[in-house]
Amino acid sequence: MVNHTVVWAGVASRTHLVYGASWIRELTRQQPGDVTVEMMGSRTFFGDEAITPAVVADLLPDHVTVVPWSNAATPKDRQLWMLSVGAVGIKPWLRLHAKNPGRRFEVIVSDEGLGSYGNWFSRREAHRRQGVNEPWRSVRTSAVETATWALTSTRWPLHVETTKGWALNKPAADEFRRLAPEPEVADRVVFISQPWPELGIMDESEYLHHLDDVARASRAAGLEFVVLPHPGEPRRRFDHLDVAGGSEMAECNAKALGAKLLAGASSTAMLNLAAIHGIPAVRVGTPQLADLDRKLAPRQASLLSRYAAPSLSPEAFGRRLSQGLGF
Repeated sequence: MVNHTVVWAGVASRTHLVYGASWIRELTRQQPGDVTVEMMGSRTFFGDEAITPAVVADLLPDHVTVVPWSNAATPKDRQLWMLSVGAVGIKPWLRLHAKNPGRRFEVIVSDEGLGSYGNWFSRREAHRRQGVNEPWRSVRTSAVETATWALTSTRWPLHVETTKGWALNKPAADEFRRLAPEPEVADRVVFISQPWPELGIMDESEYLHHLDDVARASRAAGLEFVVLPHPGEPRRRFDHLDVAGGSEMAECNAKALGAKLLAGASSTAMLNLAAIHGIPAVRVGTPQLADLDRKLAPRQASLLSRYAAPSLSPEAFGRRLSQGLGF
């Protein structure tokens, strides 16, 4: 048996953990042996919780050991892997390489979300929304793209493009299914919210007006309307609306899993819920969100179209609901 050390970098959310945990679980199945996962720090995204070794260990088989990165050379008798979220992290790769000079190790790149299916232009646009200015925006995008192309040994996606269209990577999808609770089934629309005000896409009053329009259309069709906030959004934003769930990730929210329909925009959570659990989903947009849709990469647009109906205005959404779901 081969013993393994997996150095995991770039984790920023529980969803990232699930993507990566599915690969680690598959590694233990295909190559049984002792597995130690070393976490090379973590980052938080818009208020998501800090990722500690204990949080990681809860998702992995009991025989997998999870510790902080040792910042030391990996023993020669252990197979060394780097597991990176979304792209190859240049600084983490250099740090790991410096501690293991002359040693080859495989780099596995797991999904970050919908952004993993983008291209150079969509990733540069994402950096713009994060406040990165030129010329560093283009330099950073090019550097990460080049490193990922040159250093990736294996891509471990949730969504796989085949000759017949988009399909699911079964071990990755099964990891989400394993964690899913019993659905709370009801005639319900669950709106998968995103932190558009925090990203500067629209101000809060505009976003709340949009939510209210979608809520009225849902209730007019006799459906309960519930918002599932993004972890980075303040809960006070939704004080006037019913809110689903607590701290669990959207893919494990019982009300979302039992919804008759999901609504939202270009949301990774909505995409995952629709693809993995077969819940009907529709995009409901605004002029500002339509501009984002136009900037999606072709593969992102194709993937969203596979699982979520084309974007509608709140008025058109209401008309479709009044005619029966049919999404």
